[in-house]
Amino acid sequence: MKIVEFTGPPCAGKSYYLRHRKTDASDFPVYGNPYSKVKSRFLLQKVYFFIIGVFSLDARSILKLYSHIGENETRFLHVLRVMFYVFLKLGRLKFLKKLDLSSKIYIDEGVSHIPFNLLCNDSLYINELFNKIKEDISDIEVVLVNEDRELVSQRLLERGHKRVNSSNLDWFLNRNLDVVNTISEVYPEIFSEFNEYHKKYEV
Repeated sequence: MKIVEFTGPPCAGKSYYLRHRKTDASDFPVYGNPYSKVKSRFLLQKVYFFIIGVFSLDARSILKLYSHIGENETRFLHVLRVMFYVFLKLGRLKFLKKLDLSSKIYIDEGVSHIPFNLLCNDSLYINELFNKIKEDISDIEVVLVNEDRELVSQRLLERGHKRVNSSNLDWFLNRNLDVVNTISEVYPEIFSEFNEYHKKYEV
């Protein structure tokens, strides 16, 4: 089974791109698959994936993960939320790798999205983290959906985001741009295939 992950800054157009992409990808009902015919919040799946993800890293790696989140997020509940979704992504990948699907499956914000969750532009840490799961990601294709800063800024203000307000918008945008630049350099060496898609969309 081929896994194709889509990542990029918030409001860069990932969902739009996936909705308008012609594909024969699997409609397997898993959280993050935009083509799943089952429309639900996948609550039980999320909890299950989170538990698997927690056990995919050792204690030292979990503490290091926590420290990287804390560098950019001081609100404790938001730190926990970020950790939940990081572990969810790791657990979902473990689950998907055990499936025997004949067609490729597309995942919106898979493990390749973790640097955006962490707002981490530390290439050494990104390499270190993915090296721990290198056997699971060696055949994953990653598509980075990017967009002009001004348009992303406009969308963030219109749609809102849990980690953004008027006082930190510029910092948030710049940080995401740093992540884009970092993963553009390191992902070609980490994943089997890395492509960048950049197009202006209507808001």
